[in-house]
Amino acid sequence: MNDRPTFDPPSLQRVMVGLVEQQLRDDDPPETRQTFDRLRTPGYPEQTAVRMIAIVLLDEIEDMMREQRAFDREHFRVLLRQMEEANHLILDKVST
Repeated sequence: MNDRPTFDPPSLQRVMVGLVEQQLRDDDPPETRQTFDRLRTPGYPEQTAVRMIAIVLLDEIEDMMREQRAFDREHFRVLLRQMEEANHLILDKVST
């Protein structure tokens, strides 16, 4: 019998979006708010920006579990920056 919890994709998305929304409300870590504001500047809708950050947060959580470590704010910041840079590259290519 498998004792590990399972999540269907919509449930996981709701949980991750909720975590990001809490980070935004608490301004903790502040990098979440900073990234959210930068994503909104070029016109990403609010929910799209939140979902983009949620994907990065999920990546950090997966790394935490795999490496059996605590939240690493610097690593999270790097992941957020990489996501932003990748999106800017895509937007530049699409607009040319």
